[in-house]
Amino acid sequence: MSLSTIANLIRLKVLAPAEAQPRFSPVTVKTGRALLTREVRPVLVNPSASGPAVGRQTLVVGLDFGARQTRVVAVVPEVAEFYLRRGIPSAVAMHTPDDEKTLSPYLHFGAAALNKGPRFQVFRPWQNGDIADPMMARELARHVRDLMRRSEALVCRAVVAEPVVMSSEGRHHFRQALRGLFEEVVFLPRPYLAGLELREQLRTATAAQSTAQSGPWPVLLVDLGAGSTEICRLGEQYPRPSEMAGVGFGGDHVVSLMQASLRQEYPSFQPSQSLVLSWLENFGFVGEPVAAVAVKVPVDGVEREIVLTNSLRRSCEAWLIHVQQMIMTMARDGIGAGQRPAQVFLTGGGSRMNRLIPVLNEWLTRGGIGGLNLQLAEESDLSLAVLGALRAARQVRADQWPRFALT
Repeated sequence: MSLSTIANLIRLKVLAPAEAQPRFSPVTVKTGRALLTREVRPVLVNPSASGPAVGRQTLVVGLDFGARQTRVVAVVPEVAEFYLRRGIPSAVAMHTPDDEKTLSPYLHFGAAALNKGPRFQVFRPWQNGDIADPMMARELARHVRDLMRRSEALVCRAVVAEPVVMSSEGRHHFRQALRGLFEEVVFLPRPYLAGLELREQLRTATAAQSTAQSGPWPVLLVDLGAGSTEICRLGEQYPRPSEMAGVGFGGDHVVSLMQASLRQEYPSFQPSQSLVLSWLENFGFVGEPVAAVAVKVPVDGVEREIVLTNSLRRSCEAWLIHVQQMIMTMARDGIGAGQRPAQVFLTGGGSRMNRLIPVLNEWLTRGGIGGLNLQLAEESDLSLAVLGALRAARQVRADQWPRFALT
């Protein structure tokens, strides 16, 4: 079964829009204040509906909207070099004056949004593996599309990574956020796309093998992301729904647990999310601590030493519990089917926690699932999911794309 056929079978039908796509535009009132109104913009017509348009360049795009990072890669078909390769923070900022209830229509995205001052409200459209703010998700998707020099002479065909934990309402808003921006879109599960890229990387690493296999299959891929943790069984066939699972718990929740723990230990200390996140990224660990983790921070105007050891361990191991349970469930199901996975690949930001593999191996052995080969699937500036999405987009033939039009 081809990739396009699989995607056509699993995709959900998108509700048709009214007549146009909403966008914020400024309107000036007598007081001189800026208000928000809805700008009516016509929906882009699918060029395939009336035959190929003359002079329109086509891009194939891979998209991964993560809770903390949005990644996009685009290429011109049959061209190896990237047309666009970008990762931006998944954040939108809007000016909110204290003395007014009106909102400034000028939005800021990515790093620019995170660097705004306290008079700006920062929105994170994607949280817990779902859409938290459909309106801002739409604006962020529009910004991503604008990175490709938005033009009526440019046709974008995209494969988009979709979290397996996303609700049906979230899926509807997800499709609405991309309607009119990308002409034809295939939605595929994020862990499956990450596995698709992982498989190719493993094949490349073992190119000397003529069987095109890097080891025993199936394998498990676990993605420890900021908003959710997902697992997928990867074999020779497209994974069934029962072979993909996830939970809306990720790095963002670990940060919240650490904040609460530190407030309890040091009532006068109120650490920001960004500060705690930096500690998690630099010092996060599981298992018995090798040494105490302490930092010096100003508290009430006086520099004070804060011990992070206990809060780091407790918060990170809360995440590890979810990972352990998901692997054990999927591995035991494989034993019943006679296909126990021999390898488990860990990816995502959470896979960088210190001592993750030895401690997880110990926990799995105590739970009766021993002998698994745990490995880290290294990621660079781009996620495995977005590279897998681009790889999938390259596999869809030009005559197959029209069935995925967002109309």
